[in-house]
Amino acid sequence: MKYLLLLPLLPSLLLADVSAEKLAEIRQQALEQAVEFHKGKNPSTSQLLQTAREFEDYLLNQKPVSKPVSVKKIPQVEEKPTYNASTYKGSDKVKKASHFKGLSLGANVSSKSTTVKVEGGVSDVTSYNMDGTKNKTSRNYEFDGLGQSGIQGDLTIDYGYQFSDKGLLLFGASYSINDFDLLDFTLANSGSSSYSAEAKKNYSLSVAPAYELSENVLSYFKLSYHHFDLETSNNAGLTNDNIGVHGYGVALGLKSQITENLFATVEMQRVMHSKDSVITHELGTGSTVGAVGLSYNFNGSPLVFDSRASDFSGLTVGVTGELKSTMSKYDVGSNFYSNYYTSGVPRTRYDATLDSAGNQHAASSMTLAYTFPVAHRTFLMAGGSFAIGDNKVFEISNSDGDKVKFEEQDHFSLFVAPAYQLSNNSLGYVKFAYHDTSINLSGSFSDENAQGAMVSTSYTQDMDGYGIGVGLRSEIYRDIFADIEIQHVMYDSQSTDVSSYINMDTTSTIGNVGISYRF
Repeated sequence: MKYLLLLPLLPSLLLADVSAEKLAEIRQQALEQAVEFHKGKNPSTSQLLQTAREFEDYLLNQKPVSKPVSVKKIPQVEEKPTYNASTYKGSDKVKKASHFKGLSLGANVSSKSTTVKVEGGVSDVTSYNMDGTKNKTSRNYEFDGLGQSGIQGDLTIDYGYQFSDKGLLLFGASYSINDFDLLDFTLANSGSSSYSAEAKKNYSLSVAPAYELSENVLSYFKLSYHHFDLETSNNAGLTNDNIGVHGYGVALGLKSQITENLFATVEMQRVMHSKDSVITHELGTGSTVGAVGLSYNFNGSPLVFDSRASDFSGLTVGVTGELKSTMSKYDVGSNFYSNYYTSGVPRTRYDATLDSAGNQHAASSMTLAYTFPVAHRTFLMAGGSFAIGDNKVFEISNSDGDKVKFEEQDHFSLFVAPAYQLSNNSLGYVKFAYHDTSINLSGSFSDENAQGAMVSTSYTQDMDGYGIGVGLRSEIYRDIFADIEIQHVMYDSQSTDVSSYINMDTTSTIGNVGISYRF
């Protein structure tokens, strides 16, 4: 027991053969090396001093050499392994417990766009006989696509099973806390009619193979089963339905640790639903879902942020792959068909609103950005993106050969994004963006004279708007970064150049996964 009294004297005993001048020189050199090591990383004072002490220990314990040696290469500081209360055995070796294993509860907020492809036949009154009976012509219509975009909230639960040092399986489930509108169509005339469809009791079950990019960042690929009740209503005398719709989804996501028990998730998902008969039509539905969420992990592991933290500052060039849904609400005035007459018999004029029409599609963009360090662990990103290729928004056609197509062309954006380094190699950010695109509406008709005000079969119009997004960035290799980002874009409501009686109100949901290189 008496030898314990000597512990405070150990540093002095170990340094007994080092002169005061030599010790001062070594400490000065260690501090300079620590400053160089942390250059551009915004370290805290405690981190800087800790690294200096480690360099000092390294220099003091070097073996004597015949000639003086100047330290030119900065030694790598080995981080002490962080273990949970239970490191565990698997196979024949001891594995390090993952920060992501165990039970988690959380909540997500999603920007969601769901569209349907509607096919079916309708009868159209073309003329009246002398006895007052109607002559009808049947047409088959195909509308790709029809649907809605909006915000959805979900409660989530998942369990992470660790099967290797960096590999996990996440088993999860979610339940939506709000209903979601799929269709809202109104046709106003002497007897106004409306049609609506709503998704209720939406839930999902999932499994996700996952890989740890670092101790605090998890990437995953999710496969999921989805189900919701589709409820339709109308006042036009058609049969209403309440049916179960099934589907499956695929998703990519990043999960990053924020505190010992709190985790942030950003996920991009595409859901494909089955075809079901609704109001005598074939219905094929699909959703683009961009989700951002927080979860609480009951396992609990210390957050790692040390001298090995990635440097996110500098110029990056990259490319993104996107799931994109562009939706437009249309208001059509009654004078749109001002020249639509048949055999001298005037047709009934209609005011109509369709909320909304659009479609999901794959897209890609080139990106250029510069990240400025602002303060400790705080950055500001600024840059832009330009879309590669055009994207079809929707298309409608009938059996007579009439077709109308809406495309988005030459899309670009400029943005700024405040960012915060959550852990060693994860960066969370909020993006504010300006968007500009050209919309092209083209049509081919079997009877051009029947189109009234819509004489032109093709026109292009500029459209701009603003977006807000959330993303996670992680370094996956030296100077190579991966992003998962969700963005919601709101364009200006405006009348189309083709006719002042058509007004459009357009939004986009964009979920992208990107990869970039820092120069």
